[in-house]
Amino acid sequence: MSKKIKISTFLASAGVLATSMSFVASNCSSKTEPKQNLEIENAKKYLLETVASAKSLKENFKAKYPGTDLNKLETLITKTEDKVKETNITTEDIKSLKSELENQIKATKIDFAKNELLLEISVAEEKNSNVLGEKFLIKIKQALTDSIKQAKEVSEKNDQEESSYKNAQTKLNVAVKTFEKDVEIVLNAKKSIDEISKKIDKHGEDNKDKKAIKKVIDQFMNEFITKKENHELKDVENLSAEEVKAKLTSLNNFLIEELKTLETKIEKAKKDYERDLDFWRSSLRSVEEFEAKISKHTEKDKFMNVYKSIPEYNRFMDKTTIENYNGEELGKTITEINKKLLEAHTMYIKSQLEEFKKFGEQKSDVTYKTIKFEWATSEIDKYSKTYEQLVKFIDDYIDSIAGFSKLLDEVDKQLDAYKKKLNI
Repeated sequence: MSKKIKISTFLASAGVLATSMSFVASNCSSKTEPKQNLEIENAKKYLLETVASAKSLKENFKAKYPGTDLNKLETLITKTEDKVKETNITTEDIKSLKSELENQIKATKIDFAKNELLLEISVAEEKNSNVLGEKFLIKIKQALTDSIKQAKEVSEKNDQEESSYKNAQTKLNVAVKTFEKDVEIVLNAKKSIDEISKKIDKHGEDNKDKKAIKKVIDQFMNEFITKKENHELKDVENLSAEEVKAKLTSLNNFLIEELKTLETKIEKAKKDYERDLDFWRSSLRSVEEFEAKISKHTEKDKFMNVYKSIPEYNRFMDKTTIENYNGEELGKTITEINKKLLEAHTMYIKSQLEEFKKFGEQKSDVTYKTIKFEWATSEIDKYSKTYEQLVKFIDDYIDSIAGFSKLLDEVDKQLDAYKKKLNI
């Protein structure tokens, strides 16, 4: 009896334990499920982000390279999107899909980078072929050709990482920009050199008949030709691209400064010559005014012959010849004419002073001796002389032609008044 009780008690205890263990297991399972679901959702989130990256890559690739076969990437994107919707998908499934997609993205990026490099090579080749291979650009073109060759070597390798293609593209892009800049520098320098050379030649052509300016240009050209030889480019084919650029730039800068120098000299020569022509015009007016004032005098030819008889007179009166003289020749001619014109003024004034004495003696009148002659050549230079003082003063009188002209007017005015007084 006691043995039966013990067995039944044991069985009852075992039942309770089994129930208890079942409850614990059920409780643990309910706690594990939310954790697993969270892991799956997070894994799905990261997977879908990878899908989005894959789609973006696909769109960019197709937009730039429409004919590219992206079937592997597209198939994998579709497969991943379908799988991720399955309710029984596990974290391991998601990780496997993500890894597979990432590998395909990596492969596609490598293809994209390679295409970018090939495009850069194509652009570089076109730019190089569009530039003529003249002697100044040989080394510059060769430098780009070498860079293209290096880029092609990378593009022909299929085991490269994305970074290798990108680095090759970047290097080639830099080479293209350097090429374009160097070509621009050379062509602009050559264009400028040609234009400046033409301007210098044109200055010579435009002024070949203007002696005053031609003299300045000839002097400049003699020095210019010698100096230019030191800047000329020799054996260009043997110079590096940097040397060609440096020498062309140096020559261009030299010509720019030389053109400025020439134009400054020409401008000065023109101003100097215009100044000399103004002196000539002024002197010519003085001659014409003198001749007009003495035109009624019976001995006018005697006075005018003082300057008309000298060799310089014919040159002085020939406007065409005058305009073709250089400044030095013109200055000498004007100086000589002015000197003789002053002598003619003095001779005429002295002759008119003799008229006072002649008419006074005819009329037995000596009041002319007290006549005052007043004239001024400026606010400061004012003169007042009696007849007798003027007779003594005239031989020592030093003044400009304008000063002598005013004295001449004063003497003629006083003589007319004196003759009127004497009823002559």
